[in-house]
Amino acid sequence: MSFAYDKLKSAPDEQKSIKRLLLYAHFDRDGKVDPHVVYQIKSLHDFGISIIFISNSPVSDDDKKILKPFIIDLRQRLDEGYDATAWKETILSLTHEYIFTYDEIIIMNDSCYGPLFPLEEMFTKMDQSKADFWGITENTHSNFPEHLHNYFCVFRKSIFQNKLFFEFWKSIGDIKCFEDAIQKFELKMTSFFIKLGYTYDIYVKINSKNMSLIPTIGIDIPFVYTLAPWFIKNYKLPFAKIKYFQTRYDKTYYGGYEFFSALQESGSIYPREFIFNHIYRTRPLSWFKNMPGSLEALNSEGEVLPDPNLRIAVFAHIFYSSQVKEAISWINNIPYPFDLYISTPTQEHADFITNTVKNIGSRQIQHMEIRLWPDRGRDVAPWLLGFKDVQEKYDLALKFHMKKSPSQHPVLVDMWNHFLMRSVLASSTYISNLINLFCKKKDLGIVFHVSQPDLLLANPNAGLFEGNEGTKRWRLKIFELLNSHIPEETSWSLCVNNIFWYRPKSLATLLHSNIMLSDFPAEPFPNDGSIAHGLERALPYIVQDEGYFYNFVIPIDELIRIFQHYEDRLATFSNTSVYLHSNITNITPNNKYKKIMKYCSKNPHQIPITRAFQIAFMSLYGHLKKDISKYFKHKS
Repeated sequence: MSFAYDKLKSAPDEQKSIKRLLLYAHFDRDGKVDPHVVYQIKSLHDFGISIIFISNSPVSDDDKKILKPFIIDLRQRLDEGYDATAWKETILSLTHEYIFTYDEIIIMNDSCYGPLFPLEEMFTKMDQSKADFWGITENTHSNFPEHLHNYFCVFRKSIFQNKLFFEFWKSIGDIKCFEDAIQKFELKMTSFFIKLGYTYDIYVKINSKNMSLIPTIGIDIPFVYTLAPWFIKNYKLPFAKIKYFQTRYDKTYYGGYEFFSALQESGSIYPREFIFNHIYRTRPLSWFKNMPGSLEALNSEGEVLPDPNLRIAVFAHIFYSSQVKEAISWINNIPYPFDLYISTPTQEHADFITNTVKNIGSRQIQHMEIRLWPDRGRDVAPWLLGFKDVQEKYDLALKFHMKKSPSQHPVLVDMWNHFLMRSVLASSTYISNLINLFCKKKDLGIVFHVSQPDLLLANPNAGLFEGNEGTKRWRLKIFELLNSHIPEETSWSLCVNNIFWYRPKSLATLLHSNIMLSDFPAEPFPNDGSIAHGLERALPYIVQDEGYFYNFVIPIDELIRIFQHYEDRLATFSNTSVYLHSNITNITPNNKYKKIMKYCSKNPHQIPITRAFQIAFMSLYGHLKKDISKYFKHKS
């Protein structure tokens, strides 16, 4: 295994002369030692720190081999008592004589990414502190007493030579839940040693200047979860909490984009893929939506890329004969050879489709097959059940259908249908770029459009909808049928209308499932609450469970239209109660936007758009800066 950290300096001799023992607590639900953990261990080892690796989950023989060069001991234990108990058992198992051979004892867990920067800077600074113990960050939550965050704490000899150091660890009671770990250990530790007269220090200190930047989002949140990018840029924060990427604190906060931007601006060489892959494997998909690369804006103009030599299939459900020509015209945009499978309710429809394809169909259609399907299960059942026998023949496939909604105005339906089709079949170049995503991203399993495109930048949770109780039940039933991991989500990534490009093997468990036609309701089909609506929410998670990830896609010209829409909203200063960080005023394309951002920062309760737009404006589509700048060049 190679590491980018090899580019960083090893610990200088004066640092290596300080003997440090690190007790590293690890847990992984899948029993894996993730690359970001190995990176941490190797980095700390290379700095001259002796490491005892304590895992609350099984460690495979392969992972043991990877860790062996960097640790002095590996201890496996049952998943009981969280990190605190793991540290407690280890400290109390070591003899005083052995511990006293070290100058510092460090406790650390795997709840953070890093080191984002060389460790020398942090240790050199903190070696100048006369404190008896120190940490990287401290609590800022007014409801709790002062305390160090325990993901990284250093104890000096002045403390652990005192027998009361060991008495503290003995005093930790049974820890049954996360709240116990906070109350019985983390909150207790700092105050325990303060009462004994010991002093502590913090590497990243909160002061009046940076305190003013903490978002006022209605609840008091530790800065370690909200301002990591700011501290990366200003303090070179060495370790950043994984919880920073979660979305439950501030629904309008696009943390991932700012985080990666801060790493780039600060010159960090930390491997970004460690964060991306770990988040996707272990965290709810609502976290992933905040990561760079989760949404791709694709160009609809230019040259078509060379044939990727993939076996491609198109599965189309065409219920209305009036939509046949339109459907075929969209399909004709596919620039590579493909097989076409169409489901339709009657032989009359089938004959009409056959003749239409003969007259206006693309030469890229290598094989066409039309299968009759009863009027049940709409577009989902024929795709899932009617073509089950051919799915796995293909490397890549498209599932789509033409929409009509009698309950909605036909003009609105046509507009929505047009957007849906453009998102997957906009042009030959667009499709070529979309298929190229699958070629570049070997773990990409499914690609679908952004729901509510006009809300994309106004609401970062657009596309995350729970559905009604019936939909929830079906979603859970689908996971049960597939024996899939059920994520703990409060909102759900939504593959709206079940229109998407996909690798069939990324949906293997679904395609081989025991779902039956009787599971689909008869007509009239409900607006929500069916198995089809459950699948809209389940598809991204089924893909994730197979070891793949998803992408949202949107045409560049649609993106520009959204920017124009929000530019108009900016100009009106309409009222929207959304928080805005004041430190973004210097990252705008021209003076006009600087003035707007300045206004917004001074009037935090009159923000016309969400934080999501501002982040998007600055970094979400960084690779499209030239296209965007061309559009805004004429603006005053």
